[in-house]
Amino acid sequence: MSRGRPPAPEEKPPDEAPAGRDVTANRTKNRQDSISPACPQESVLYFIVPAEPKLEPPVSASTSISHSIDTARRILFLRINREPSLAEAEKALLAAFQDPLYAQGFYCLVDRTRIGPPTTQYVHGLTGIIHRHREIFTPARVAVVVSSPATYGMFRMLQALTHDVHCESNIFVDEAEAEQWLCRPQNEPLEIG
Repeated sequence: MSRGRPPAPEEKPPDEAPAGRDVTANRTKNRQDSISPACPQESVLYFIVPAEPKLEPPVSASTSISHSIDTARRILFLRINREPSLAEAEKALLAAFQDPLYAQGFYCLVDRTRIGPPTTQYVHGLTGIIHRHREIFTPARVAVVVSSPATYGMFRMLQALTHDVHCESNIFVDEAEAEQWLCRPQNEPLEIG
């Protein structure tokens, strides 16, 4: 199959209809103009449409941090594509949190799986940025997704250094688990372990 071309429709018997789908619009009954020797008197045609892919913003080599906002789930996604300088990090964070689609109290998911751990000096610099802009950086919860124990440890240090910022945060190695934690009801107790 070539890219960009929709898949050909598949003919299936009625007992294989997907549950919950209204297929009456696709039925042809006793229409003499559409019947051919290879087509039975009553046939059902089902179109299988692939789910829409999750769109991510385009990433260029010069983009160290990209962001997107899912307004329906109230999540700001930050993707760290390469280690930004502290000035680049501050500029990108301000742009994300001042995006017109962002609203105070949204959740924030930081994907840091594409790069290694930050240095201690870098974590102290991030702490300064977070404290300096605490009135702008207003997520209800922040989930950071990491890919190594060293990165996990450095973000635990960042959690400790920003404990006075009133924002619940947690660190994960799985993005789906992080999203589930972000979207849990406010009064639901935390599961430890």
